[in-house]
Amino acid sequence: MHKAKCHCGDVELSFAELPDTYTICNCSICRRYGVKWIYFTSSEVSIKEKTPTTEYIWGDKMIGFHHCSVCGCVTHYIGLPDCGLDRVAINANLLEYPQLLDELVIRKFNGADM
Repeated sequence: MHKAKCHCGDVELSFAELPDTYTICNCSICRRYGVKWIYFTSSEVSIKEKTPTTEYIWGDKMIGFHHCSVCGCVTHYIGLPDCGLDRVAINANLLEYPQLLDELVIRKFNGADM
C-alpha cells in the first residue's frame, strides 16, 4: 500500500499501485501549485482526513482542488459529479517515498492552451 500525506499528517491518501506516469500541467492553477499529479478512480483511493479539507472550485467547475485546512498542502483533486469523470488526482509530491517518482514517466499536459 502506498501513501501520500500532507505536511502535518492530517490528510492521508492511500492506494495499492503506482501508475506508470505522473503528470505536470501548466494550466494557471497547477503551475502555481507546483504539483505532480497521479491519477486514479475513486474506488482505488482511500482518503482519511482528521480535519476536513478545504475545496477550491473554479473555472468550468469540473474539478474540486482539496488542500489541508491545517498546513495548507494541496493534497488532491476530485472530478465533480456533473463532470462525468470518476477521477481522483493525488499530489505525488506528498508521497511517503518521493524517490518512487524516479521510476515513473513524466507526462507534460498543456493545460494553458485549453
